[in-house]
Amino acid sequence: MNTQPTSLSNCLCIWQQNAHKSHAAQQYIINSANPADWDIIAIQEPWLDKLGNARASGYWHILYSSSCLLSDSSISRSILLINTNISTDTYTQLQIPSNDIMTVHSLSHSATCRFSTYTTTAPTMTPLLPSCPSSLPTTTSPSPPSTIL
Repeated sequence: MNTQPTSLSNCLCIWQQNAHKSHAAQQYIINSANPADWDIIAIQEPWLDKLGNARASGYWHILYSSSCLLSDSSISRSILLINTNISTDTYTQLQIPSNDIMTVHSLSHSATCRFSTYTTTAPTMTPLLPSCPSSLPTTTSPSPPSTIL
């Protein structure tokens, strides 16, 4: 259960970074991100060990793409690290059929959907939007390569 409130309870502070599959770069991100300052770390092209697992400190919950966990492929091009100060019952991971897209629906931050994508071509968000609650506003897709948060 969450015992320490985040510094800004009305907004989320998100660090987005491409680690380029580098263990050193990912460790730098994790060690540099002060949990008192950041709520979510979105890492594209994360370093994964030989078992397909990412690493993080005890201050972060690691979320992998939902299809990565269900398929035989351990290739995940996007992971989210959620601050352990954010109670796990205040957000849910939405099921998106892609290893490149992470989606979290926050119930405590104005019912928002957070997308973290890794793309090399123009993303097609239209088929994915029904996974988000209908009360959320939709956004248009930016030109590639890009990340949507």
